Amino acid sequence: MSTLIAVHGRLTRSPELKFSNNGTAIVNISIAVNERVKDKDTGQFRDGDASFFTAIGFGQMAEMVAETLDKGDLILATGVMKMRTWETKEGDKRTAFEITLDDIGKSLKWLEKKNGSRPQGANAGYDETPPF
Repeated sequence: MSTLIAVHGRLTRSPELKFSNNGTAIVNISIAVNERVKDKDTGQFRDGDASFFTAIGFGQMAEMVAETLDKGDLILATGVMKMRTWETKEGDKRTAFEITLDDIGKSLKWLEKKNGSRPQGANAGYDETPPF
């Protein structure tokens, strides 16, 4: 079973770069995605429950992820989510969902300008209210 997926979240740790026996770069990352919920009393948005995703990338993209991204970065990633099963040394069966990255990069949604200010103008304030 595989599903196309896009996730917007923060890296929970620095990317781990390794190389296969044939020299292919492989990067592993972990992404935390927080649900945004509106507080009934204040009307302000806050972080809700978090979901955690493991993702893997290959080749040049893997090397670029390791060079340009770090723990805490807000990212937008797309890829194919697959269910992976394996058996432990003790004989227990395990299942995990893993995203094979197609593309990844820093999200610009909440970044500040180089001088530390937030963007100004008509589109400066992002409306967090879902359009549905």
